[in-house]
Amino acid sequence: MKYRQLTKEQLESLHKEFAQFLATQKIDSVQWEKMKSENSSLVEEELNLFSDMVWDDVLNKVEYLEHFSKTSVNLFKCEKEAVYRIVVTINKEIDLLSEQGYKWLLENPKNTAVDYLKGSKIYSNEKNLEIFARISGATVSTKEIHEMLEFVGLGGRGKDKTKGFSHGMKQRLGIAQTLLHKPELIILDEPTTGLDPQGIIEIRNLILRLKNEQNKTILLSSHQLSEIELIANRMVIITKGKSLVEGNVQELLNAQELTVRLELSDVNKAIPLIQQHFANVEITRINEVEISLSIEKQQVPHLNKMLGDNTILVYALEPKRKLEDFFMKIVQS
Repeated sequence: MKYRQLTKEQLESLHKEFAQFLATQKIDSVQWEKMKSENSSLVEEELNLFSDMVWDDVLNKVEYLEHFSKTSVNLFKCEKEAVYRIVVTINKEIDLLSEQGYKWLLENPKNTAVDYLKGSKIYSNEKNLEIFARISGATVSTKEIHEMLEFVGLGGRGKDKTKGFSHGMKQRLGIAQTLLHKPELIILDEPTTGLDPQGIIEIRNLILRLKNEQNKTILLSSHQLSEIELIANRMVIITKGKSLVEGNVQELLNAQELTVRLELSDVNKAIPLIQQHFANVEITRINEVEISLSIEKQQVPHLNKMLGDNTILVYALEPKRKLEDFFMKIVQS
């Protein structure tokens, strides 16, 4: 999405407008409730599209903006071709975000501790992104906007309308918008939901670049455990509101049993031998030459040797340590 999704409270205040928006797509209230229970990715897409429409409408009408911090006040006047800015800074131990500090400024506008600066800036082609950055409290140059779009793989697309963007492109644009604030922590909720394989790879690589190149801390919520295994350093598994396990991803996986796939010269001979030498091992026969079984990591060399000693050729031994298997064992225990 181009900006950010409206909050629950904002959506509730625009209930009538949202209903009209859905009606233009021939979606009534009954169909909407069904979509919410059966197709969460489509619901997110509709909410994001509506949010972008609202933000575009608001940003096109913005005339004045203000942003307060503890030591300064930024006042903006947004005209057709440029934005004009007045900055009020306080060179004194006063917190303008407190009632007492704000009152002091109103009563002492000409105090020597108060400085006034003013300036103007012509808009770039990404006018609404610039205004949105100011609403969010970020000061971002045109160069930085271009760099952010380039970073997320949308270089040269700043002038394009987002209605022509794919779902994956909108996800990456949303991450670019998040980067306007220069956050140290980025929270991503199901970022790959509804994406095709190419889109999943693009988001995965972007997350890894944020972690490795920009040193960002990323809190990622996902049901796609294979992606968590590829991306995350640490994980916590939560079910029914309770934390079941937490720790380094690879350390947790290495501490567990492996699922091993074996391609053998004589499966019929191998199965009873494995059951004889390794207690409580569950064996699944895949086909005439392949089996899979769960076994502790340190027992794998012994398994391979035992098969060789009994003249059973091992054509392939593939250990698989999947997060999905680990998750199921944890939640079922």
